[in-house]
Amino acid sequence: KLKIKNMEKIGLTIPYKSAFTDVLFNIAAQGFEYIKVSYSGSGDDGCIDDVELIPTGCISIKDNEVLWKENKKVEHSEPNEELNDIIRNKSYDHVLNDAEDWWNNGGGGGTLYICTLDGTYHGDHYVNETITHDSTLTGKFGDI
Repeated sequence: KLKIKNMEKIGLTIPYKSAFTDVLFNIAAQGFEYIKVSYSGSGDDGCIDDVELIPTGCISIKDNEVLWKENKKVEHSEPNEELNDIIRNKSYDHVLNDAEDWWNNGGGGGTLYICTLDGTYHGDHYVNETITHDSTLTGKFGDI
């Protein structure tokens, strides 16, 4: 089993104002193939709950399905505050602000996987819906 120690948060080795593709390549060069962004919301509010860096070789995405490699349980690594902000902002601006209404009413959420090798992303997204079933109630009140 692959185990990564979660001692310190991961930062960039290049300037934080670099282009996002350069940020992704820098994360890849540090041994992380995917960024996992978990998000949820309801009521009129949504947020990114967690950002994790996934080491190379732990997952693959085939036929729109995220597959975790067998026998590779990984302790996630977290980005430092500056890198976390970059990933969150880019996730909102590029994908989540346009995703189907996950922050309103009954809410929703999902998980966004960003590949650091080529910038592609895959999202497992859901929206909660309320279904109303109408029925008629009739009868008569009595004294019993």
